[in-house]
Amino acid sequence: MGYEVPAIEPEGTGYPEVTPELMAEHGITDLFLSSEPHAFTAEEGQAIEASFQSRGFQPPVIHFIDGEDLTWMGSHTNVALRRLGGHPSPK
Repeated sequence: MGYEVPAIEPEGTGYPEVTPELMAEHGITDLFLSSEPHAFTAEEGQAIEASFQSRGFQPPVIHFIDGEDLTWMGSHTNVALRRLGGHPSPK
């Protein structure tokens, strides 16, 4: 799909505490907010953007995605790939 996942915390638990500073340091341009295990809201996405802007950073493009697309196998896979493919990769 054209995205790379940075190793923000290579020796960590897989659930790093991510800050705008850390994301800017790693050059993150897109942020995928999943519906699972927490259904992110548009207001939360706006708060994330505001957090970046208040620190003088360019906010990432925020994508709201279905959490099942990332975790379910079998019959969801083809549908998930098409849906996730609808998020254009960075140029």
